[in-house]
Amino acid sequence: MYLDQVKIEFGDRPHIYNEFLDIMKTFKSQAIDTPGVIRRVASLFHGNKRLVLGFNTFLPEGYRIELPLDGGTWPVYREPGRSGVINIPPPPGGIPQPVHLRPAPGKVIVSFLINGYG
Repeated sequence: MYLDQVKIEFGDRPHIYNEFLDIMKTFKSQAIDTPGVIRRVASLFHGNKRLVLGFNTFLPEGYRIELPLDGGTWPVYREPGRSGVINIPPPPGGIPQPVHLRPAPGKVIVSFLINGYG
């Protein structure tokens, strides 16, 4: 089951699994539309093609997330009634990249760097 795959994949980072559940609740309540949920899930699971493509299970008929034919890293999607594919833009501010700071002895500190600002 897809939800189990997400939970297993992010077992060491439960905040990502919880964010996914929040996205799904927001989508179910219709507070975001289908293109919006596609963008949020693609951003959350960026780099994990299996989970990004697996999200097709939850999309309404006619919508489909695909990998770009040009070999790009960001997926694209199809929408019913439109020809061609729609690019999924990266989130504003870029994707958070882990930055490891010098910890105190016996401590690990992880922060996130977005566009050069921590």
